[in-house]
Amino acid sequence: IFFRIYFFSPPRMAAQGENKTVTVIHTGLADYKSIVDALKVCDDGDTVIVKIGQYDETVVLDKCVHIQGDSEQNTDIRITGGVVCTTGGSIKGLSVQGLVDIRSGNVLIENCDIFSGADGIRVHKDANPTIVKNSIHDAHQGGDGIYFGENSKGTVMENEIFNNRMNGVHVNGSEVVVKNNKIYNCPYGVYFRRGGQGLVERNDIQNIPSFGVYVTTQADPVVTGNKIETCGIHCVMISTDGKGTIKDNNITGNLTVKRGCNPVVGVNMVTGRIENENIVAAEVPV
Repeated sequence: IFFRIYFFSPPRMAAQGENKTVTVIHTGLADYKSIVDALKVCDDGDTVIVKIGQYDETVVLDKCVHIQGDSEQNTDIRITGGVVCTTGGSIKGLSVQGLVDIRSGNVLIENCDIFSGADGIRVHKDANPTIVKNSIHDAHQGGDGIYFGENSKGTVMENEIFNNRMNGVHVNGSEVVVKNNKIYNCPYGVYFRRGGQGLVERNDIQNIPSFGVYVTTQADPVVTGNKIETCGIHCVMISTDGKGTIKDNNITGNLTVKRGCNPVVGVNMVTGRIENENIVAAEVPV
């Protein structure tokens, strides 16, 4: 009778001051079977490498740990219970089904497929994430691809944001850079309100049933260098005390400024109507 005995050693402990790397696979040989268990042994600066598979868990990133998918295709590695972030670190190369809830900190979210949450990504007060090169789609309840709450900040660059129930990017009383994204098939493209500030630059915003860029209630972003087309109502809409600087955009459709609003409208290439209700008949020479 022959017996085979397998010895599984625990993950290598890092020397003092050295960051460690642990691996996770749901079925197979790795240090841990779940991301949650791997994070329990991690310290700030450590890395969790996640192998191909489906992980039916909610991941809470409450340390400055780097979670990295181990596949060229982010859809090969799926977290089904969403992600909560409360500090720094990063999440790269994963598929997240459900909300990515950034409650604080300056986490980096990069090259992820984020779908089917209440919102795609929700950013809370005092958080300041960097959101880069992700696919964010099919948010179905609040319905924003990315929502920035009051007094938050963030950078949104080179993402593809589409098929969300409401806004591609929603900036509510926060300060956000929205740059080089492709935003389409959402009722509203980029929405700034309640004193929101920031930069909307070089985005491709198209196939929007209502407003491509929508600025209201003392929001004051700089909107420049964007391509905005195929919008059902207005490509750019400034209403309800909205401000902003609108310049150097290529707009195929209407640019509308409602009465009482005071944006700076520079030179734009507009194929459609420019309607400014603040220009009254008395200002036109007879």
